Amino acid sequence: MTGSGDLGAGICPRNKLDLVYRPGTRCYREFYHSEAELALIDPYQNEPAALDVLRDVSQLLSARAILHHVCDGTLLGIVRQDGFIEGDNDIDFRIAREALTPDLEQAFENAGFILFKRSYIENSLASIGVVRDGIAVDLYGTDFTATSETFQCIFKHAYLSYHLPFHGVEQMEFRGMNIWVPKNAVQELVACYGPDWQQPETSWDGLFDHQALVRCTGGVRNLFTAALRFQNAPAHARHREGRGSSLRGMLRAMLWLRWA
Repeated sequence: MTGSGDLGAGICPRNKLDLVYRPGTRCYREFYHSEAELALIDPYQNEPAALDVLRDVSQLLSARAILHHVCDGTLLGIVRQDGFIEGDNDIDFRIAREALTPDLEQAFENAGFILFKRSYIENSLASIGVVRDGIAVDLYGTDFTATSETFQCIFKHAYLSYHLPFHGVEQMEFRGMNIWVPKNAVQELVACYGPDWQQPETSWDGLFDHQALVRCTGGVRNLFTAALRFQNAPAHARHREGRGSSLRGMLRAMLWLRWA
C-alpha cells in the first residue's frame, strides 16, 4: 500500500494508515437490546452453547447459498488452538454484503436468534449482530472478488476499511462439524495479525491493530482521533521507545490525512 487510498492496491503495511476525509459521511449503529438483557457471555466460557451457535449459523448460511467464512478471532482460535480464544467476546463471520436482507434476519429469528444490532455505513446496512443463549455473532457485510475481500467497521462517527487477499473458501472439520474458512487460512491470519499470529497477544486493539486496516473515512475530528488511536494501538506502540519516537509516529499519522 503506497498511501493512495486505493483498496485494490494491496495490503497496508503495519506502520501506515491512509486517512481520507469525505464530507457528509453517515455511519451509525442501532441497538435493540442491552448486554445485560441478553446476558452475553464469551464463547470460551460456554463452549457447548458456542459450538451449537457456530454450527447453526454455518448451516443457515450454507443452506441459503450465501458466500461466507469464519474470520478474525474465531478463525484464529480454530486454527491456532482448536477452540475459542479466552477473552474473545463473540463469533465472527464475513458474509456477502448483498445477503444482509430482511429475509436473512427473519431466518435467524426463526432459528431462535435475537437480532440485537445493525450497523449502517453510507446509508447502507454494513453488519448485523445476532445472539442466542448469550452467545453473540457478528456478521460483517463483505465485498468479495476473485482475489480480495473488503469490509468496514464503525469508529465513532467515521468508519474503517479493511482489505485482505481472498481466493475462495473451503470446508474445515472442527469439533465434528464442517465450517467454511478462507482457502489458505494461514495467509488470512498473517494478513490480519502479522507473522506472529501464533503467539497469543495479551493486549489487542481489535480495530486498529488489525493488519489489514487501509483507510479511515470521516470528519476531521474523527480522523485526528483515529490517527492517535492507530499510533497508540498495542501492536504498533510496543515497537516504539520514548516520547520522541511517539511524537514522530504521530506526526507521520497526521501527515497521512488527505482531503478528498
